[in-house]
Amino acid sequence: MLTTDKRNSKACPEPVTTGRRFWQVVVIHFLRALVLLAAVASLAAVRYDVPPYVYPIAVVVSLTAIYVTAGQGSHFRPWAVYILGFVLFAHLRTLADETGNPARFQYAIDLEKMLFAGVVPTLWLQDHLYELGKTGALEVYSLATYLTYYPTAHLVALAVWRLNPSRFRLYVAAILATFYLGLTVSYVIPTAPPWLAGQTGDLPHVFRILKDVTDQVSPEAYQRGYEVAGTNDVAAMPSLHMAVTFVIAFIAWRFHPLAGLVALLYAASMGFALVYLGEHYVVDLLAGLLTAAIAWKLADWWWQRRQARASRPAAAQVGRPLFPMPPASVSDLTGQPDP
Repeated sequence: MLTTDKRNSKACPEPVTTGRRFWQVVVIHFLRALVLLAAVASLAAVRYDVPPYVYPIAVVVSLTAIYVTAGQGSHFRPWAVYILGFVLFAHLRTLADETGNPARFQYAIDLEKMLFAGVVPTLWLQDHLYELGKTGALEVYSLATYLTYYPTAHLVALAVWRLNPSRFRLYVAAILATFYLGLTVSYVIPTAPPWLAGQTGDLPHVFRILKDVTDQVSPEAYQRGYEVAGTNDVAAMPSLHMAVTFVIAFIAWRFHPLAGLVALLYAASMGFALVYLGEHYVVDLLAGLLTAAIAWKLADWWWQRRQARASRPAAAQVGRPLFPMPPASVSDLTGQPDP
């Protein structure tokens, strides 16, 4: 009886120890998540109008944080490619209006009218749904959806990396291919968005709802946000907002159809917001979808080939002994010398 009591008394601390370990794991994972988020947040620094030395500092901070949490080798390399690729893209995008190519206004308007029986969807939506000086639920929803573009691609990168490191490489390849395909088009054909066409008279007046709403909060809020976003006024074609959200939908569908459906609804919301706010034409969105589809196909082709190469050595080893013996000679089998 005494022995049983002693055993029970020794067994009691186990749940406490297990509970402590559980919370230790939770805290460690929480801290790792914070470090990773800080690494991603530091990428925002490259979107400011800052001195050139800030770029390498942002890269070093991000890579160090990723290295501390993700480690080296196969986990670190794709993150390094992602961060360096994004920083270079953000810098080059701000230079896309300095190529000397004239900004194009009319061709996008002509395509809109051809597709929609003489109607420009941005004008139609704003005429029917927007009243200057009044901010309703639709404006708040559209503005919030539009702004989610800036952190979402990075947050999805963290999620994909945690859930499936192998598919993280696919996501990195698809996102970077999307960025650089879109960047190439904006360099070749600098295209003005609807709000800018409204200012030049190429369209009847188009409200830039994004600016109208933020000006009601603070006249300086729009300018600060504009600097952070590092946007380019004549890089509307293709819409990278649309392209990136579709890449997110493609990778989400690989994980689960329900996740893919939610991501497609998000892409649809983004498309409506972009047109209603006056930031893009519908043809910009279609070009963004095409850009995402091409980038995804190229990335998936590369990823599939990489997966096939990685599986070949493992398949070749099936059925083979761990330490194969050399082939037996005649003398080994018969005791007679080899002929």
